[in-house]
Amino acid sequence: MIMKIFRKYKNRMIVASVTIILLIIIIITSGNKYQGTSFKGFIGKIVTPIQGFLYNTSKSVTNTFSSIANFSQTKQENQRLKKEIAKLEEENRIMNDLISRMDALKNEYELKKQEKFRCVDARVVNKDSGNWFNRFVINKGTNDGLKKGDAVICAVKLDGDIVKAGLVGRIVEVQSTWSKVLTIIDKGSNASFKVIRTQDNGIVSGELKQKLDGILFDYKSDVVKGDKLVTSGMGKIYIPDLYIGEIVEIHKDNDDLIKKIEVISPIDFKNINNVMVVTSKAPRGQ
Repeated sequence: MIMKIFRKYKNRMIVASVTIILLIIIIITSGNKYQGTSFKGFIGKIVTPIQGFLYNTSKSVTNTFSSIANFSQTKQENQRLKKEIAKLEEENRIMNDLISRMDALKNEYELKKQEKFRCVDARVVNKDSGNWFNRFVINKGTNDGLKKGDAVICAVKLDGDIVKAGLVGRIVEVQSTWSKVLTIIDKGSNASFKVIRTQDNGIVSGELKQKLDGILFDYKSDVVKGDKLVTSGMGKIYIPDLYIGEIVEIHKDNDDLIKKIEVISPIDFKNINNVMVVTSKAPRGQ
Protein backbone atom coordinates (compact mmCIF):
# COMPACT_ATOMS: atom_id res chain seq x y z
CA MET A 1 0.00 0.00 0.00
CA ILE A 2 2.76 2.42 1.01
CA MET A 3 4.79 1.48 -2.06
CA LYS A 4 1.81 2.19 -4.28
CA ILE A 5 1.31 5.65 -2.71
CA PHE A 6 5.06 6.36 -3.07
CA ARG A 7 5.04 5.37 -6.73
CA LYS A 8 1.94 7.45 -7.37
CA TYR A 9 3.18 10.65 -5.64
CA LYS A 10 6.92 10.09 -6.03
CA ASN A 11 7.56 13.15 -8.19
CA ARG A 12 5.53 15.42 -5.93
CA MET A 13 7.33 14.13 -2.84
CA ILE A 14 10.71 14.76 -4.41
CA VAL A 15 9.77 18.29 -5.33
CA ALA A 16 8.43 18.95 -1.83
CA SER A 17 11.56 17.57 -0.19
CA VAL A 18 13.86 19.70 -2.37
CA THR A 19 11.72 22.76 -1.66
CA ILE A 20 11.95 22.20 2.11
CA ILE A 21 15.73 21.74 1.95
CA LEU A 22 16.14 24.93 -0.08
CA LEU A 23 13.99 26.85 2.38
CA ILE A 24 16.16 25.67 5.29
CA ILE A 25 19.33 26.71 3.45
CA ILE A 26 17.87 30.10 2.59
CA ILE A 27 16.82 30.72 6.18
CA ILE A 28 20.24 29.74 7.63
CA THR A 29 22.27 31.77 5.08
CA SER A 30 19.97 34.75 4.74
CA GLY A 31 21.93 36.86 7.29
CA ASN A 32 20.28 39.53 9.40
CA LYS A 33 16.94 39.21 7.73
CA TYR A 34 16.16 35.95 9.47
CA GLN A 35 18.60 36.25 12.36
CA GLY A 36 15.88 36.71 14.89
CA THR A 37 13.58 33.98 13.68
CA SER A 38 12.60 31.29 16.05
CA PHE A 39 13.70 28.61 13.58
CA LYS A 40 17.28 29.80 13.45
CA GLY A 41 17.27 30.12 17.25
CA PHE A 42 15.98 26.59 17.46
CA ILE A 43 18.78 25.35 15.21
CA GLY A 44 21.31 27.29 17.32
CA LYS A 45 20.02 25.77 20.52
CA ILE A 46 20.59 22.30 19.08
CA VAL A 47 23.96 22.90 17.42
CA THR A 48 25.66 24.99 20.16
CA PRO A 49 25.51 22.40 22.99
CA ILE A 50 26.70 19.73 20.60
CA GLN A 51 29.64 21.89 19.57
CA GLY A 52 30.46 22.60 23.23
CA PHE A 53 30.24 18.93 24.14
CA LEU A 54 32.53 17.94 21.26
CA TYR A 55 35.02 20.69 22.15
CA ASN A 56 35.13 19.78 25.85
CA THR A 57 35.45 16.07 25.06
CA SER A 58 38.29 16.73 22.64
CA LYS A 59 40.02 18.98 25.17
CA SER A 60 39.59 16.40 27.96
CA VAL A 61 41.05 13.63 25.81
CA THR A 62 43.97 15.85 24.81
CA ASN A 63 44.66 16.77 28.45
CA THR A 64 44.47 13.11 29.49
CA PHE A 65 47.07 12.03 26.93
CA SER A 66 49.22 15.03 27.86
CA SER A 67 48.99 14.10 31.58
CA ILE A 68 49.99 10.51 30.84
CA ALA A 69 53.00 11.69 28.85
CA ASN A 70 54.00 14.15 31.62
CA PHE A 71 53.59 11.48 34.33
CA SER A 72 55.88 9.09 32.45
CA GLN A 73 58.45 11.82 31.94
CA THR A 74 58.23 12.89 35.60
CA LYS A 75 58.66 9.29 36.77
CA GLN A 76 61.80 8.86 34.67
CA GLU A 77 63.18 12.18 35.95
CA ASN A 78 62.40 11.14 39.53
CA GLN A 79 64.28 7.86 39.10
CA ARG A 80 67.25 9.70 37.59
CA LEU A 81 67.31 12.17 40.50
CA LYS A 82 67.14 9.34 43.06
CA LYS A 83 70.19 7.69 41.48
CA GLU A 84 72.00 11.02 41.44
CA ILE A 85 71.16 11.67 45.12
CA ALA A 86 72.36 8.18 46.11
CA LYS A 87 75.63 8.78 44.25
CA LEU A 88 76.14 12.16 45.92
CA GLU A 89 75.36 10.72 49.36
CA GLU A 90 77.98 7.99 48.87
CA GLU A 91 80.57 10.54 47.69
CA ASN A 92 79.71 12.73 50.68
CA ARG A 93 80.12 9.77 53.07
CA ILE A 94 83.55 8.95 51.63
CA MET A 95 84.60 12.60 51.82
CA ASN A 96 83.44 12.95 55.43
CA ASP A 97 85.26 9.74 56.33
CA LEU A 98 88.49 11.07 54.81
CA ILE A 99 88.07 14.42 56.56
CA SER A 100 87.38 12.78 59.93
CA ARG A 101 90.45 10.55 59.52
CA MET A 102 92.73 13.31 58.24
CA ASP A 103 94.04 14.28 61.68
CA ALA A 104 94.51 10.63 62.68
CA LEU A 105 96.43 9.86 59.46
CA LYS A 106 98.60 12.94 59.95
CA ASN A 107 99.37 11.92 63.55
CA GLU A 108 100.23 8.38 62.45
CA TYR A 109 102.61 9.79 59.84
CA GLU A 110 104.30 12.01 62.44
CA LEU A 111 104.63 9.09 64.87
CA LYS A 112 106.20 6.84 62.24
CA LYS A 113 108.75 9.55 61.41
CA GLN A 114 110.02 9.35 64.99
CA GLU A 115 111.22 5.77 64.26
CA LYS A 116 110.92 4.69 67.89
CA PHE A 117 108.94 1.58 67.07
CA ARG A 118 108.52 -0.99 64.38
CA CYS A 119 104.77 -1.15 63.82
CA VAL A 120 102.25 -3.05 61.74
CA ASP A 121 99.15 -1.17 60.66
CA ALA A 122 95.90 -3.01 61.36
CA ARG A 123 92.18 -2.47 60.96
CA VAL A 124 89.49 -3.37 63.51
CA VAL A 125 87.22 -6.01 61.95
CA ASN A 126 85.11 -7.11 64.89
CA LYS A 127 84.09 -5.58 68.23
CA ASP A 128 82.38 -6.79 71.38
CA SER A 129 78.82 -5.62 71.89
CA GLY A 130 78.19 -2.65 74.14
CA ASN A 131 78.95 1.07 74.22
CA TRP A 132 82.59 0.57 75.21
CA PHE A 133 84.69 -1.81 73.13
CA ASN A 134 87.06 -3.33 75.66
CA ARG A 135 87.96 -6.22 73.32
CA PHE A 136 88.16 -6.32 69.54
CA VAL A 137 89.68 -8.26 66.66
CA ILE A 138 92.14 -6.88 64.10
CA ASN A 139 92.92 -8.16 60.60
CA LYS A 140 96.61 -9.00 61.20
CA GLY A 141 98.22 -12.05 62.80
CA THR A 142 101.32 -14.26 62.87
CA ASN A 143 101.64 -14.00 59.08
CA ASP A 144 102.38 -10.30 59.64
CA GLY A 145 104.87 -10.86 62.47
CA LEU A 146 102.45 -10.32 65.38
CA LYS A 147 102.67 -12.28 68.61
CA LYS A 148 100.86 -12.54 71.94
CA GLY A 149 101.71 -9.67 74.28
CA ASP A 150 102.48 -7.10 71.56
CA ALA A 151 101.34 -3.60 72.48
CA VAL A 152 98.58 -1.97 70.43
CA ILE A 153 98.75 1.81 70.01
CA CYS A 154 97.22 4.82 68.26
CA ALA A 155 98.91 8.09 67.41
CA VAL A 156 97.62 10.88 69.68
CA LYS A 157 98.39 14.59 69.72
CA LEU A 158 99.14 16.30 73.04
CA ASP A 159 99.62 19.96 74.00
CA GLY A 160 102.02 21.78 71.72
CA ASP A 161 101.28 19.44 68.79
CA ILE A 162 103.44 16.71 70.30
CA VAL A 163 102.51 13.33 68.82
CA LYS A 164 102.84 10.34 71.13
CA ALA A 165 102.08 6.62 70.91
CA GLY A 166 98.81 6.31 72.82
CA LEU A 167 98.30 2.97 74.57
CA VAL A 168 95.23 1.05 73.36
CA GLY A 169 95.95 -2.38 74.83
CA ARG A 170 97.75 -5.62 74.00
CA ILE A 171 97.29 -8.77 71.96
CA VAL A 172 95.97 -11.67 74.04
CA GLU A 173 95.25 -14.15 71.24
CA VAL A 174 96.82 -14.45 67.80
CA GLN A 175 96.18 -16.57 64.72
CA SER A 176 97.67 -16.53 61.24
CA THR A 177 95.43 -13.77 59.84
CA TRP A 178 93.82 -12.14 62.89
CA SER A 179 94.43 -11.21 66.52
CA LYS A 180 92.32 -10.37 69.55
CA VAL A 181 93.11 -7.20 71.50
CA LEU A 182 92.43 -6.57 75.19
CA THR A 183 92.19 -2.82 75.80
CA ILE A 184 93.37 -0.92 78.86
CA ILE A 185 89.76 -0.04 79.78
CA ASP A 186 88.93 -3.73 80.37
CA LYS A 187 88.48 -4.57 84.06
CA GLY A 188 91.04 -7.34 83.73
CA SER A 189 93.66 -4.99 82.31
CA ASN A 190 96.47 -3.39 84.35
CA ALA A 191 99.42 -1.23 83.38
CA SER A 192 102.30 0.10 85.41
CA PHE A 193 102.87 3.81 84.87
CA LYS A 194 105.29 6.65 85.43
CA VAL A 195 104.29 10.28 85.92
CA ILE A 196 106.33 12.26 83.39
CA ARG A 197 106.77 15.35 85.55
CA THR A 198 107.56 13.75 88.93
CA GLN A 199 108.72 10.28 87.82
CA ASP A 200 106.39 8.73 90.45
CA ASN A 201 105.19 5.20 89.76
CA GLY A 202 101.93 3.33 90.17
CA ILE A 203 99.38 1.05 88.51
CA VAL A 204 96.21 1.86 86.54
CA SER A 205 93.36 -0.56 85.80
CA GLY A 206 90.39 -0.49 83.46
CA GLU A 207 86.80 0.36 84.38
CA LEU A 208 85.00 -0.01 81.00
CA LYS A 209 84.90 3.72 80.48
CA GLN A 210 87.15 6.46 79.13
CA LYS A 211 88.65 6.95 82.60
CA LEU A 212 91.11 4.62 84.31
CA ASP A 213 91.55 4.12 88.05
CA GLY A 214 95.07 4.29 89.45
CA ILE A 215 97.08 3.98 92.66
CA LEU A 216 100.38 5.71 93.35
CA PHE A 217 103.09 3.73 95.14
CA ASP A 218 104.24 6.80 97.10
CA TYR A 219 101.50 8.35 99.20
CA LYS A 220 103.50 11.58 99.47
CA SER A 221 103.97 11.94 95.72
CA ASP A 222 103.43 15.48 94.51
CA VAL A 223 101.15 14.80 91.58
CA VAL A 224 98.52 17.31 90.41
CA LYS A 225 95.64 17.38 87.97
CA GLY A 226 96.93 17.60 84.44
CA ASP A 227 100.03 15.45 85.04
CA LYS A 228 100.60 12.98 82.23
CA LEU A 229 101.32 9.27 82.51
CA VAL A 230 103.31 6.86 80.36
CA THR A 231 104.01 3.16 80.74
CA SER A 232 107.00 2.48 82.97
CA GLY A 233 107.94 -0.94 81.59
CA MET A 234 107.69 -2.52 85.06
CA GLY A 235 106.07 -5.93 85.05
CA LYS A 236 107.05 -6.38 81.42
CA ILE A 237 103.44 -6.23 80.25
CA TYR A 238 104.02 -3.11 78.16
CA ILE A 239 107.16 -1.56 76.73
CA PRO A 240 108.13 1.80 78.31
CA ASP A 241 107.02 5.29 77.24
CA LEU A 242 103.60 4.53 75.74
CA TYR A 243 101.23 7.40 76.58
CA ILE A 244 98.41 6.37 78.96
CA GLY A 245 96.58 9.59 79.72
CA GLU A 246 96.15 12.60 81.98
CA ILE A 247 95.26 12.81 85.68
CA VAL A 248 91.82 14.39 86.14
CA GLU A 249 91.09 13.52 89.81
CA ILE A 250 93.17 12.83 92.94
CA HIS A 251 91.82 11.10 96.05
CA LYS A 252 93.68 10.72 99.36
CA ASP A 253 92.86 8.06 101.94
CA ASN A 254 94.59 9.23 105.14
CA ASP A 255 93.65 6.09 107.06
CA ASP A 256 95.16 3.66 104.59
CA LEU A 257 97.84 6.07 103.38
CA ILE A 258 96.77 5.54 99.77
CA LYS A 259 96.68 8.14 97.01
CA LYS A 260 94.28 7.26 94.22
CA ILE A 261 93.95 8.95 90.85
CA GLU A 262 91.56 8.99 87.92
CA VAL A 263 93.13 9.14 84.49
CA ILE A 264 91.43 9.98 81.22
CA SER A 265 92.70 8.24 78.08
CA PRO A 266 92.93 10.17 74.78
CA ILE A 267 91.78 7.08 72.86
CA ASP A 268 88.18 7.11 71.63
CA PHE A 269 87.30 3.50 72.45
CA LYS A 270 83.75 3.93 71.14
CA ASN A 271 84.89 4.69 67.62
CA ILE A 272 88.26 3.01 67.27
CA ASN A 273 88.80 1.65 63.73
CA ASN A 274 92.52 1.66 62.96
CA VAL A 275 95.46 0.80 65.20
CA MET A 276 99.17 -0.02 65.07
CA VAL A 277 100.81 -3.05 66.65
CA VAL A 278 104.30 -2.56 68.09
CA THR A 279 106.38 -5.59 67.11
CA SER A 280 109.64 -4.24 68.56
CA LYS A 281 111.57 -1.07 69.32
CA ALA A 282 113.51 0.27 66.39
CA PRO A 283 117.26 -0.31 66.74
CA ARG A 284 119.41 2.79 67.15
CA GLY A 285 120.43 4.42 63.91
CA GLN A 286 117.34 3.17 62.06
